[in-house]
Order: sequence, then structure tokens, then C-alpha cells
Amino acid sequence: MTIAAFLRAGGRLLVDRPTDILPVYLLATGLLLTAQVPVLVAGGAIAYLLIRSGALERLIAELEAVDPGTFDPANPGAAEGIPPGLEAALLDVFTPAVVALFVLGIFASTIVGIVARGVSAAATLSAVYAALDGGDGVRAAVDGMADRWQSFVALAFVRFGLFLIAIVPLAVSIYITLVFASPIGLLLIVLSLVVGAAIGLLAILGLAFAGQAIVIDDVGVFGGIRRGFGLIINRPAAFGGYLLVAIAILAVSGTLSAIFGLLGVSQVTGLAGPLVLLPFTDAFKTALYADRTETPIDRPATSDRVIAAFGGGVRSLGGFIRDHPIANLAALGVFAGGVAFGLSLTAGTSIPFEGPENIGEVFGTFPVGTFVSLSINNWLVAAGAAFGGIVVGVPTIVSLLFNGALVGGIFGISDPLVFYALVAPHGIIELPAIFVACGAGFHLASVTIGAARGKRPREDLNTALRLVYRVLLGLAIVFVIAGFIEAFLTPFIAEVVLTGR
Repeated sequence: MTIAAFLRAGGRLLVDRPTDILPVYLLATGLLLTAQVPVLVAGGAIAYLLIRSGALERLIAELEAVDPGTFDPANPGAAEGIPPGLEAALLDVFTPAVVALFVLGIFASTIVGIVARGVSAAATLSAVYAALDGGDGVRAAVDGMADRWQSFVALAFVRFGLFLIAIVPLAVSIYITLVFASPIGLLLIVLSLVVGAAIGLLAILGLAFAGQAIVIDDVGVFGGIRRGFGLIINRPAAFGGYLLVAIAILAVSGTLSAIFGLLGVSQVTGLAGPLVLLPFTDAFKTALYADRTETPIDRPATSDRVIAAFGGGVRSLGGFIRDHPIANLAALGVFAGGVAFGLSLTAGTSIPFEGPENIGEVFGTFPVGTFVSLSINNWLVAAGAAFGGIVVGVPTIVSLLFNGALVGGIFGISDPLVFYALVAPHGIIELPAIFVACGAGFHLASVTIGAARGKRPREDLNTALRLVYRVLLGLAIVFVIAGFIEAFLTPFIAEVVLTGR
């Protein structure tokens, strides 16, 4: 079979069976958000320490008092060193407790991220293979997470270990060169770069099909690695074709990122990457490894499927709001707790926030790019929080607390009229939509806990995942409306309110 046939199989799967694929890749984004939790918790603890101790306020005051000419690199005679007050303020900020929290947060996020990446790969590749075989991709994702997560997490740690082995010699060589100023250090750097590149390629290419092997051949991590290498050895033409396709996908991804960036809609890349390029790549690789191009796929008209999907999403959104009031109110309550925490930290501080100048033109005269980026970003945040419920709702709770604390903190240092003028026009639509998304996350968390304890069947989790997906389709329309108001109307309303007071 040709590479083109495998590409067509991957493309058909994504186009003709999106409801078996997209919910699972959105689920993967929720799983990967778990890696942010330790950093956000550590950041919140650091902020609490710095604000409560007054260290942050002192640092800002000292920075404002510094003469910029003191640090002018073009005028060495003006350099007088760090003023004693600023040095003391910096020492107050970088305390052992703050440094320890920062390091612990980074370390914990790295470990959690590796585990989350492994579990998400177990879900996505299981879904893709099942869908290629004509099965239920969401149900297969649930089974894959439950039955194969250990193998995929182990594979993720193997990849991380290889990258670590590739980086450590380079770091040591740079250290030797800088500290000892030894000529041999330069040679070590070159050698470590060569060795590191070889190990990095091993991690990227040598393990490229290990995940597919784990799912398709139903083997463990070492069996998957061995069989993945077997494809390279036994089917070199197929592997060469994969390399060409992978390079082409990277080139397309980079080109699209540059184009969207120039157009001012860079967030489109954040949507297309996890929901188009990644599932297409996984589907292509899975079809290639399984040596399968014929897939039983229903082919209703695309327009009918789009209308049915978003129409069903609006109905599911209304039904969820009606049928799950406790979950939605819980999201509102957690957010309110975050607001109260942020307000308690910043109320009474002297860090004034007056808002941007020329508010009416803050996004430009015709901010289409801003509108698109805001709509996509808000929907992706909502999707991550909703599907974060699969991790017993921890990312959902942390997202609500963090954003609530941010809102409360900004309110605490703002002129209330400025705050309401900048937030209220779109916030009255956007915030309730966020609460509903997080309420869906809490519902998913409840079902996940029940399934993990054996009190609910896995089928309930499959049903809950599909419900969350449909609710998010309905919320997409809401976020488009909120994004339009924020980009086109909020600046105008804020300018009228603030200049007319």
C-alpha cells in the first residue's frame, strides 16, 4: 500500500468521524492541563507570601525610584551598582521559601506532565485505532485509559529519560567551559551536541510507532518499543514515507503559524494543532502501522453533520443547565472563593491599575483578529476546564480558583468604575459560559469517581464524555458572541462610560 493511501485513511477518519475523535483529543487537552496545577498552586503560594509580607509592594516601590540612567549600558560611568534599597527588596522577594516553592512546582509539574502525556496518548491512540476499525472511539479511549495507561506512562518516562540523557552532557560541557575556561570544554560541547542529537533522534524516530504497537498488538511498553523498531527494520520504505510526511506536517504547521501570526489570529494555530494536525498525524501513523486503508465509515453530508452537531450542542447546553444546577452553582461558588482570595490579597495595597490609555482604540479600529483570538482562546480554556473533570476535577477547580483570584486581585487594585466598564459588557455572557463549562467538568468528575470506585459502569463515563463535548459545541456559539462584544463593543462602551463620568 502507498503512503498516499494511508494519508487518505487518516484524513477520512478525521473528516467523516469527528465525533469519535474530537472529544478524545479535547479530553487529552484536559489531561495535559493537569501539568499546570503544581505550578499554579506554587505561584499562588508565592504570591500569597510576597503580598502578605509586603515584599512585592516594596520591590515595586524601589523599582519605580530607580533612575534608569543608573543601568544604562551605553554609559558605563553611570553604572553605580544596584541601590541598597533595591538589593534588599530583591532579597526579600527571593527568599529560600519562595525559591523552594518555585523549584518544587516546576519539578512536580514535570512529573505530572509526563504522566498526563502518557495517559492522554493511551486515550487518543486507542480511540483512533478503534475508529479506523469502525468502532466507538470514545468508548475505546475510556478502555485505553483504564487498561493501557501504565504502558503509555512508562513509554513517556522512557522518552523523557532519553531527552535528559541527551541534554545532561551538553549542560556539563557548558559548565566546564564557563567555570574552568578550558579549551577542552569546546570539544566536549561539540561531542555532547553530536551525541545528544543522536539520542534525541532515537527518542523521536526510534520510538515513533511504539504507542501504535502497544495498542494494535496489545503488548507492554518494551514489546511496543521492540515492535516499533521492527517497523523501521522490516518496512524501511514505509518508515521513510512517514519521515517525509512528518517533515511536511512540521513545515505546514510552521507556515500556518506564521501566516496566522501575520493576520493577527495566532490562536487559530492553538485550535488547529490539537484538533486537526495531531489527530490527523496519529490517524496516518496508526493506519500505516496497522497496514490498513479501508475503514468502515458512514458518509452523511458534511453540511448536515455540522448543522446537527451545533444544533445538538445548543440543545445539550440548555439541557445541562436545566438538569445539573448543583454542578453549575458549585463552579460559581469556587470562582467566588477565588475572587474573595484575590481581593483579600490586594485590597488596600498601593499598586494602582488605571486601565489602558485610549480605551476606545485598545484593539484597533476593526479588531477582527482580536475577536477570533478571544473566541478561540476562551473556548479552549473552557474545553480544558470541562474535560479536566476526568482528573477528578482538580484542573477544573484550580482553573476556577486561579482565574477568580486574578479577577479579585485586579479588582482590588483598580478603580471600580474602570473595572466594571472593561469587564461587564462581555463578562455577563462570558463568565456564566465559563461556569457552565466548569460545571460540566464537575459532572464529569463525579462520573469518573463513581467509575473508578466501581459504583458506575464505564459506559456512564463514555456517555458523560460525549455530553461534555456536546455542551462545548453549544458554548462555542456563546463564546463567539462574547468575543464579538469584547473586541468590538467593550472598548466603545468603556470609553463612553469613563469619559462621561
